[in-house]
Formats: sequence, C-alpha cells, structure tokens
Amino acid sequence: MQLKSKPATAITGGESAYTRERKTHALVLETADALREEQRRADFASIDSKASKWRYSVPSTKA
Repeated sequence: MQLKSKPATAITGGESAYTRERKTHALVLETADALREEQRRADFASIDSKASKWRYSVPSTKA
C-alpha cells in the first residue's frame, strides 16, 4: 500500500506565504534604511561647519 498524499512538511510552490511575507518585509526595511541614509547624507552635506563660529560667538565687552 502506497501513500498518495505528500508529506506534511512539503510546501507547494517552493515557498510558504510566511516566507514570502518575511522576504518582502525585509526588502521594505532595507529600502527604508537606504532612503534614510541618503537623506542623512544630504542633510549632513548641507550643514555649514563654520556656522557655529558665528552662531555662538561671545559678545564683545567694549566699555
């Protein structure tokens, strides 16, 4: 007598829905990280390194 059904561990289609969902979620997170990194680089590039020199200067005390 032979079994005509597949074993319970075999997954039809190669991947389960959970696996596809996890891969999609990982890709979304990776993309979001890349976009944040790009925005951070653009923001850092626009910072004037000499600005603090003028912004926080000590007022002169000439009497």
